[in-house]
Amino acid sequence: MIALEVISPSTSLLGLASSVPIGQRGLVHITGRNDTPVTQDLGISWLVRDPDGGVVEEYSDWSYGHGPGDDHEFIGGRFDFTKAGTYTIRADLLMGSPANPVIVDSYQGDLCTTTTEVPPEYELIQ
Repeated sequence: MIALEVISPSTSLLGLASSVPIGQRGLVHITGRNDTPVTQDLGISWLVRDPDGGVVEEYSDWSYGHGPGDDHEFIGGRFDFTKAGTYTIRADLLMGSPANPVIVDSYQGDLCTTTTEVPPEYELIQ
């Protein structure tokens, strides 16, 4: 599961391809699961790009010793939505080891689209 946490004055988790007001901060959450019958190490690698293709976050991590059916949530660092348009993500869920990783799931596509709409918690003064 991939979710995007947005701080805008309250914290909320959004699904992929959600609309996010420009100027907010984001935090990617990805949950991986060991669907094998043996204990596994889980790894993650992702790259978030802004609408111009610039890298806003590059993240990777490993978590060790997950039994069959165990989940692990990977949480990246915060980044700002400073440009209008669509932010994209490329994410790979890995098993094995950092020295010999195997991609077991991946996603490449839209993370969110920034909007210039005034959020409902704000009042536009004209």
